[in-house]
Amino acid sequence: RSFTFDDDDDDVDDEEALIPVQRRLQGEPIHSMHHETGMHQRKSGGKRVETQEEKKIRRMLEKQNQAQGEAATKQEAKRMESAKKQILESMTTADFLESVEILIEEDWLCNIDSLPGSMYFIATFGDLTKDNVGCNLVGVKAAARFLGCLVIGTIQFVSGPIVFFSIIANWGMQPGSQYQWQNWDLSDGYESLSDWRHVKVKKLMGMLFLFCFILNGIFVLLDGKMVWFKIYNMLQYLERKTPNFDFNCVSVASLYAGAFINCWTVLWCSLASYVVVGGSETPKDVLLDSLGMLFLYNLDSIGSELGFVDADDWPGDRLGWIFEEMVKKNWEPSEETEEGTVENMCIKGCGRPVAKGLDAKGRPYDTCCRGCGSG
Repeated sequence: RSFTFDDDDDDVDDEEALIPVQRRLQGEPIHSMHHETGMHQRKSGGKRVETQEEKKIRRMLEKQNQAQGEAATKQEAKRMESAKKQILESMTTADFLESVEILIEEDWLCNIDSLPGSMYFIATFGDLTKDNVGCNLVGVKAAARFLGCLVIGTIQFVSGPIVFFSIIANWGMQPGSQYQWQNWDLSDGYESLSDWRHVKVKKLMGMLFLFCFILNGIFVLLDGKMVWFKIYNMLQYLERKTPNFDFNCVSVASLYAGAFINCWTVLWCSLASYVVVGGSETPKDVLLDSLGMLFLYNLDSIGSELGFVDADDWPGDRLGWIFEEMVKKNWEPSEETEEGTVENMCIKGCGRPVAKGLDAKGRPYDTCCRGCGSG
């Protein structure tokens, strides 16, 4: 049998056989959508164009985030108000300091200047012994702390005059170590400046230390004055606004005693540094004598070389917050409940207060609008 082949039939069969392969190679309809989107992106300068549905979702998310932020801000403001009220409800100074430590949050102290402390400020708030004096280890530690602070105050009071007059009037000096001031002839300028010709380095170093010491004393007094008035205004504010307790005479005496001792110590240390540094024989003596006088009027500071008081005993940052947020603003507790507090917020979390009035069943609204009420 002979067979004949038709070329046209073969071409038709080949095209029919390629159809399934082309269908497998062809992408899904979504691919064409991406292709069209890509073409649209290229036409719009390479930037993706946001669809209407995406814009709607984005705006809803932005609105929700904004509402949540407003709700969190209002809730934080309410916590601040509650903390201020509880602080003013303290019964004793110990309760006051405990409330300050517990109620004031760390996040509120970011932009607050801490109040520098001293043992006199701690005594002002009655916290030197913490009412723990007794016949146990804690009581012995509290008593040692109280006595140590008394000794520090006494040292600061008497040391400056003693050092000054030991040089000027030879108090407590051995006969061979006394200064012969009668041999100093002020009218003879050449002999009065003889040390500058022989020990120039020591004299120059002494003048630098003396100048720095006096400038530091001025700075300490001015800074202490600012802190003292803040503490004083805080006490006046708490005495007016706190109905449950008043600061006793010991607290007021400690506050004024601290101011007097600081001024007294800086004054006498500055006078004593002139005669002590001036009478030093070597540059090393100049350095040690200057640091010794500096050590004297820093004894009462928080974190000084003596460990009777430390940073844990003085909440300076939280007291600074009380001064900024309560004392300067003359804050008073409000008896009225403001609109839009956290209790009256929409239950859908949109951040808006609930609508006023009652629903059809006589119940108060718990949403802000019809949109939140419908879901």
